[in-house]
Amino acid sequence: MVKKKAKKSSKKKIYVGIGVSTNKNEFIAAQEAAKKALAGCGPQKPTLSIVYADSRLNPEKIAKGINGVLGTNNWIGCSADTLLSSEGNFLTTGVQVVCLFSEYLHVGIAVSQKYRLNPQKSGYNAIKEAMSKIKIDKYVDPYIQYRRTQTKAYGDIVRTPPFFILMYASGAEYINKKPIPGRETEFLEGIFSFTGPNIPVVGASASVNFDNYIKGSGNNFEFANGKVYRNAAVVIFVISNLYFSYSLQHGYRKSDAVGLITKMDKTGHIIQEINKRPAVEEYARMLGIPKEELIKNPFKYTLPRPLGVLNTYGDIFIKEAVPNPDGKTMYCLTKIAQDSAVTLVTYNEKETIDALKKAIFDANKEHKGKKIGLGLVFSCSGRKALLGKKVTQEILVAKNAFRNAPIIGFHTFTEIGAKRDKPSQVNNQTVSTVIIYDQLLTE
Repeated sequence: MVKKKAKKSSKKKIYVGIGVSTNKNEFIAAQEAAKKALAGCGPQKPTLSIVYADSRLNPEKIAKGINGVLGTNNWIGCSADTLLSSEGNFLTTGVQVVCLFSEYLHVGIAVSQKYRLNPQKSGYNAIKEAMSKIKIDKYVDPYIQYRRTQTKAYGDIVRTPPFFILMYASGAEYINKKPIPGRETEFLEGIFSFTGPNIPVVGASASVNFDNYIKGSGNNFEFANGKVYRNAAVVIFVISNLYFSYSLQHGYRKSDAVGLITKMDKTGHIIQEINKRPAVEEYARMLGIPKEELIKNPFKYTLPRPLGVLNTYGDIFIKEAVPNPDGKTMYCLTKIAQDSAVTLVTYNEKETIDALKKAIFDANKEHKGKKIGLGLVFSCSGRKALLGKKVTQEILVAKNAFRNAPIIGFHTFTEIGAKRDKPSQVNNQTVSTVIIYDQLLTE
């Protein structure tokens, strides 16, 4: 007698709504976007809502509008350079909201204020607090894990743990016309000091309008549980009984110009020497231009030809650095370890446009046939600056490849994430994504 395979339940496991608004009144825009997003969850109260808003808008008015629709609990978000979504495609201004409900997802939210003062300790305390706030179903959740060990191979169980972390941190900005770096890498190190390095962490730093930033202005902000924060980091610990995946890509090609970071300052953000020569001088030599030209027009060169850190597997992770006012050292947005091997990478337009699609394909590689419930996307503002008017193609290419999949994100200043077989880290000039599927881990 041949046993018939059990049919998968047709009932949705995750409900997602996306709302966007470009209303010039921030309060009204927030309410419009939140109401549209909330409608996608049906009668259920969202498990988690995420809000992204143009950095030039008033965050207090936005928070008030969101609170009037969603209440003050279980919603987070941040300021953005520009907004991306499958609903609004590409928004240069406005507010966008995603609401998601699933009885198979549980979240714990923690906020670390003034996280830059001691980012490692802040990361440790924040993830510890977020985990302590998780409320699980003590019958359903253990049963799903029990059934998983009965029905799935250990390869499947190990590859997809039942939890991941979302992270949003205040990124590079200007305060009183003084540049203030983000400390995202150090905060992530603090998270790993509590969890270990193998838990997936995906997210981004809050950003500001990129054109304003390169002119020396712009402040970012963060949202959590109905409040507006500045100089903060928000951590969301997610227990997921649904399949999820993640990946990242960039649009650069490696070159033959290589080097070694031979001297860093103690913060890990100031490159003092490359190949035992002053950093700016050696970077200009690698570019093949006079040092004075690099100092005069830094972004003309650092965006299309940034530094990429090489690992022992041959992977390249972009770490953009720009000359400091002293004309000798370079400031890197992300922390770099001394003695890191680096190479110059070269921008490629087509590969940059296709990077989001490739990231989703890579994340989806092991999950073909599973329906995408939600894709969260974090794409670097530098990529937008390089693509110019063609930047709208980035989300359109991904939409065409994954029809009907809800996708939402924004242009960031740093992107947190990893490829499936690597630990998470903080990147530049990259697109990072996490995908949640409408399918139980037991199916």
